[in-house]
Amino acid sequence: PEDFAAEFERLLKDSTNDALLTVYAPSASSDPLAVADKLAAASAQAHKPVFSCFLGGASVRAANVKLAESGFATLP
Repeated sequence: PEDFAAEFERLLKDSTNDALLTVYAPSASSDPLAVADKLAAASAQAHKPVFSCFLGGASVRAANVKLAESGFATLP
């Protein structure tokens, strides 16, 4: 989650993009909610639109809810 969030933060600061879309496909050893928590915290001061697409159906439902509550436009 930390690497994903660090890259997300870097891209948020990058003036060469107008919006961000994150696409995440969890592996067996990853925690989608932990990734969503890090992204939500990183985007708290975002001044550009942020979108997310967490793949995995029911296994990422809580992560999608977390992101939607923090201002992400979430795509199924």
